[in-house]
Amino acid sequence: MTSILIIVFFPFAASLLLLLLSPALQKINFGTRLGWAISVVPFTCVALILSLLPGVHAGGASTFHIPWVPRYGIELSFLVDGLSILFGLLISGIGFLVVVYSIWYLSEKEDRLKFYLYLMMFMGAMLGVVFSNNLFGLFTFWELTSVSSFMLIGFWYHKDVSRYGATKALVITGVGGIAMLAGFIVLYSITGTFDISEILLMGDVIRASDFYVPALILIFLGCATKSAQFPFHVWLPNAMEAPTPVSAYLHSATMVKAGIFLVARLSPAFSGTAFWTGLVAGVGLTTMVVGGYMAIRQTDLKGLLAYSTISQLGMIMAMLGFGTQYSAEAAIVHIINHAGFKAALFMIVGIIDHGCGTRDLTYVGGLKKEMPHSFKIALVGCLSMAGLPIFGGFISKEMFYESTLHMPYSGFPYLIPFIAVSASIFTFAYSFKFLIWGFFYDAPKSPPHHPHEAPALGLFSPALLAIIVVLLGIAPGFFAHGVLELAASAVSGKTADLNLALWHGVNTPLIMSFFTVVIGIFLFMRLKKVVSVQDKLSEKVPWLSPNFVYNKGFLEGIPPLTQACMRWFQSGNLKQYLSVIITFVMLSTFGLSISQGNPLTFARLFQTELNFVHLLTFILLIVASLATVCFKNRISAILALGMTGFLVAFFYVLMGAPDLALTQFLVESVAVILILLVFYFLPPYFKEAPPQRTKISDISISVLVGSVMTYYMLMVMDSHLTETIAGYYLEVSEKLAGGRNVVNVVIVDFRGLDTMFEIAVFSIAALGVYGMLKLKKKPKHISKVLGSK
Repeated sequence: MTSILIIVFFPFAASLLLLLLSPALQKINFGTRLGWAISVVPFTCVALILSLLPGVHAGGASTFHIPWVPRYGIELSFLVDGLSILFGLLISGIGFLVVVYSIWYLSEKEDRLKFYLYLMMFMGAMLGVVFSNNLFGLFTFWELTSVSSFMLIGFWYHKDVSRYGATKALVITGVGGIAMLAGFIVLYSITGTFDISEILLMGDVIRASDFYVPALILIFLGCATKSAQFPFHVWLPNAMEAPTPVSAYLHSATMVKAGIFLVARLSPAFSGTAFWTGLVAGVGLTTMVVGGYMAIRQTDLKGLLAYSTISQLGMIMAMLGFGTQYSAEAAIVHIINHAGFKAALFMIVGIIDHGCGTRDLTYVGGLKKEMPHSFKIALVGCLSMAGLPIFGGFISKEMFYESTLHMPYSGFPYLIPFIAVSASIFTFAYSFKFLIWGFFYDAPKSPPHHPHEAPALGLFSPALLAIIVVLLGIAPGFFAHGVLELAASAVSGKTADLNLALWHGVNTPLIMSFFTVVIGIFLFMRLKKVVSVQDKLSEKVPWLSPNFVYNKGFLEGIPPLTQACMRWFQSGNLKQYLSVIITFVMLSTFGLSISQGNPLTFARLFQTELNFVHLLTFILLIVASLATVCFKNRISAILALGMTGFLVAFFYVLMGAPDLALTQFLVESVAVILILLVFYFLPPYFKEAPPQRTKISDISISVLVGSVMTYYMLMVMDSHLTETIAGYYLEVSEKLAGGRNVVNVVIVDFRGLDTMFEIAVFSIAALGVYGMLKLKKKPKHISKVLGSK
């Protein structure tokens, strides 16, 4: 229990400590010491997570609960199993390497204090996501990742492109987060619990529910936006404006893997249907192809890695979507492979940017001689990303090919393998573009600075990642029978037995790999021609790009629309505000009542005995109401309006309620006096008749309110579903309140707060009138304020 709390909240504590000590630390030239101090946090988390592994091996998954809102089943609950441990190790382990890398990368001019504050906040949020065992707890940490990543991506806030990229990421992932929250609520309506470990055991109930599809779509929207799946992938390339340590961390093992994690976590509850496979695998394969297609045309090395990340995430998502045990195992293997080679390549791009002053392939090339160590690391990363032996990427790519051959619910058995090979051809091409163009070919232009290699501190983290990538290829069994098997078991819901090896004989996946390499080499050799065709196509049909939709449709289209809506909704016209509110309340409540299907019988209406005085009162009420809207003199209109209130009070007298009538007389008298005092400052006549459109609108709203209220009165007369409260008041008024006048007791005691607020409203109105009376020497000024002519 203590270990898991430290793992999740230690980064938050470090972030809070940096915030509290920031005034003092700002005065100290701490140099690189702050980075080394911060590196203790992820290193400690790695050690603590590893200490949990033997317990999971021996006893399986375990949960820890801290009540939060127990009445609604919301708790701070944590789940420790193979999947959470795998992602926890990736988050904290690569987090440690990123912190060490940032010690070299960040110059003294950078605000290192703020950088580490944001980084620790993000690390804690990600650890909270992967260890959460409660949907609402997970959602809370999920949103914290969006907020902290916004600050990390926009770290260089003085740049327009950084602010644009940060805002874009926040908007897209934020909208997805709202959809995901709605999905969690729907899922709760199916299962009756927010506890993830309980939900995972209710797969049959979830899949059989009528709300299975809405719940899956809404939750998957949150996952797809966070993991940059098509068409929500457009935020990821713009997020590359962040400092390289941020890109290496967020876009290799953490933020973009959050959606992957949640799909994997909920897979036992949702997978196993044709809809799951079609949605998740379909989106994943589309993303893989689109990401690869876009990656080959990039000249910015970071942009190339961004689109390659999109493609690789699509590959993982597709494997999770296939829904088989083998595909789940393949997804887990590629998650760790991708985290390793992609983080290393991002760091190499940072080294190139530092050494050359740019990362654009137009200026960068032939770096093999000037940066020999970076070249070796890039060689390992690119070959693993391309899926070539003897690296870990080859193993997971072969497993991906094998899983496509046994995809369930597929009416086109050869289509899915064809798409997989096509996307992998793009992967091969952009991997070699990074390697060959960056380190072998000479660039058309000279870089701003003469290229130079990074020091040992800058090379340490990517070199260590490259070693891990090689070990994943040449000794996969060392990793297979530990956390990888536990994680795969958590995803598939069955005990996994990973058999990882570089060589499985000549089989179909190997033949698919052969065609991938051959066609990939051909594509790479024709890359410039292919890119020129891509550019021409993009110019002719720009609207096909989701980026175009975001920029033109969202950034440029939404503001005018919202401004038009605001001009109508926030016009400053009180009458318009009231009209909208009243219309909405009437229609919504009336629609709800109609949907209940209780027809009116009018039985009690015809039983009511009326005499001549009652009818005369009704006629006078109608005459007074019509006079109110017909009089052009303001004073006459308010007096007629007051007359309607007095006639209602008189009707109370006729119905045997003198106390209620007295209250009505007093309230109506005060209201008429207050309104007359206000009208004292206005012209005596309504000088301008309202437009015909306004008259129609006013009459329509009046008829609507009158009709709905009449309907409700008739419905109340018809329905006696429960005992009225009047009997209760008659029985207990003297006993509980010591009063025999039941009406007074109700007003003063049982509904004392209601009466107090009514008095407060009249007091506020009286103060307003008093203030206006104090300004009676400037009536013209008051008329202008009130908008009268």
